[in-house]
Amino acid sequence: MSARRNCPGPARRRRISGTSWPPASELLRVTAPAVPERLVGPLVNVDATLAQGVADGLGMALPAPQPLAIEELGLAPVDSEVDASAWLSLCAPPGSAQTAGRRVTLLVADGVDCAALREVQRLLLQAGAGPRVGGMRLGRVMCSEGQAIEIQATIEALASVLWGAIVLPGGMTALAVLNTEDKALTFLKDQSKQGRPILAMGGVGRHKLSAAGVAVQPNSGGAASAGNTSHTHHTDPAPIFSQAADDCAACFIAAVGATPAWGA
Repeated sequence: MSARRNCPGPARRRRISGTSWPPASELLRVTAPAVPERLVGPLVNVDATLAQGVADGLGMALPAPQPLAIEELGLAPVDSEVDASAWLSLCAPPGSAQTAGRRVTLLVADGVDCAALREVQRLLLQAGAGPRVGGMRLGRVMCSEGQAIEIQATIEALASVLWGAIVLPGGMTALAVLNTEDKALTFLKDQSKQGRPILAMGGVGRHKLSAAGVAVQPNSGGAASAGNTSHTHHTDPAPIFSQAADDCAACFIAAVGATPAWGA
């Protein structure tokens, strides 16, 4: 119990607290106070801080911990041999270290920087990934160089959890368009929450992250982290790469392969 309780990192603990705890969304529909009390009570025995976050999200006082069966039977408590185990975390698996087969979204709009986009697309295809050009609607968008790019999938059809990473190409006009689209901002924020690698091409890509409410902090190695917690490529929060960094595309592609494949 102790090892499993201590395996989530700080970012993941915050994510599953409040109404993000899976049963909480159902408990919000329950009008009998005794029901959420009975479900949150056992959680107090697991982690009181997490239980408090869930209780706050449900608008209820923290209930008393559920009596332990081992105490009711008069048995001696069992001491865990392991206090914490990083390998019990959902972020522990390092992935296959292979980019082949991973799906990557290239989010575009009218005015996108086509040259840089095509180069990243070429590198991803060379690594065996499946880059797809995503936009707000099907059809074509015009690049800043005057070329046209065919949209392969729309935001409506791009469930963020099914994509292994996202590329934000440059282009001030494209940035202005995407910043007005709530669905695009939500998709980007969800990618960050899921710890997916993000390639923000130049200052334009960074502006896009800010518009989505993704806090970017510098980190060593030419990458930045989304949030306040340090990371490696396979942990939370999402690694963010900037076009200004040397070899950023290669580092981004390596991070795509190192991320656990949760549906991507």
